[in-house]
Amino acid sequence: MPGQHPSRTKLKAQKCEGHIRVKQSTIAFSKLDGIPLVSFCRPNSWRERLEQIAGEHRISLNFAAEADSLSLQAHIVADGGIYALLGPYAIANLEKECRLQASMVVDPPVPRFIALAMSPHGELTLACRTVMQLTKEIARSRNLSSDLQRGVSAAFLRSI
Repeated sequence: MPGQHPSRTKLKAQKCEGHIRVKQSTIAFSKLDGIPLVSFCRPNSWRERLEQIAGEHRISLNFAAEADSLSLQAHIVADGGIYALLGPYAIANLEKECRLQASMVVDPPVPRFIALAMSPHGELTLACRTVMQLTKEIARSRNLSSDLQRGVSAAFLRSI
C-alpha cells in the first residue's frame, strides 16, 4: 500500500526463564496454538493482524486475558502461566520493569506496518511538525540495535 513500509519486526514471545516455549531464540508461530495469551482489547489492529495470520495457518490463538496497558500485560506475564506477543520497542521497555525473556516468532514472519499521513489542507500544526522532526531524528539515530534499525517484529513474552 502506498505510504506504508513493512518494518520486518520479529514477533517475540516473552516467558519465564528456562521455560520450554522461549528457551530458544526463535519460536515457530504454530507453537502458539492454544497457549494462553494476554493481548490488547478489541478493536485493535495488531490483534486483528495476529488473528488473520493465525487463521491463514489454521492456528487457534487463545486470548485468555485482555489489557490495553503494556505495563499491565508485562506484569500479567511476569506472574507466570501466560504469554504475550509484543514488538521490540515494547519489550525493550518492559524488560526494565519485569524479568521477562523473549523469543522471536518465525515461520511465518509477522511484518508490521507503519503509515504516516498528513492532510494536504491547511497548515501543519505544532504537533505535526514535532512528530515530523522526531521521526527524522529517530531515522538518523545510530543508537538503536541493528535489529531495531532493520525493523525486527514482535516477540513472544513470558516471565523469568
